[in-house]
Amino acid sequence: MKVSYSGISTSAKVSGAAMPADQKSKLEKDSAEGLKRSLGGPGRTQDVEPNGRTTYHLKNGNKTVDIEEGAFLMTRLPAGGIKLNQKWTVKLAFPEPNASKPISTTYKFVGITKEKGEQGCKFTFSASDGKTQTVQQGTVKARLQLTGFVVVGSTSGKVLYGEFVRKIETTFTSKATEKTPSQTVSSTTTVKQTVKKM
Repeated sequence: MKVSYSGISTSAKVSGAAMPADQKSKLEKDSAEGLKRSLGGPGRTQDVEPNGRTTYHLKNGNKTVDIEEGAFLMTRLPAGGIKLNQKWTVKLAFPEPNASKPISTTYKFVGITKEKGEQGCKFTFSASDGKTQTVQQGTVKARLQLTGFVVVGSTSGKVLYGEFVRKIETTFTSKATEKTPSQTVSSTTTVKQTVKKM
């Protein structure tokens, strides 16, 4: 089935980044708007199976790039029934043309909750990925961690609420020269996004 997500609200909070308040505010606004735009905008469509398995279709100029093995709002259910505290792991692709490879993502069914007057099942998820790149001036190491949860309506089967935390840790180590020793600079940026059905 084709899925678009309308009637939603999104927000984002940035922490850990050493930047002026106005830049931080702009990054939070851009992140929240980007999430909302990517869910309902014309630049991306998606085919979603009942268990959440998603194929993304991204417009790239005159071409459309298809990315398989995704998950609608990070929701990817296992085959068969689910029991409380059950865990399962799948390799997820993300709707970004530059994403290197699917990331191993672990889910857990943590219980029943109520959101917007509807009973829902709450699933937590976590994933991480990293890569090291050598550049002319030294080495860059980047690590991405994703955590959060989604609440899926027991009656509607729709995502009622979700919280997604993206933490990016970057370390740059410069090459030593005759005049200067090797130096390491590290930074961590955390972006917390929420989405809910209005």
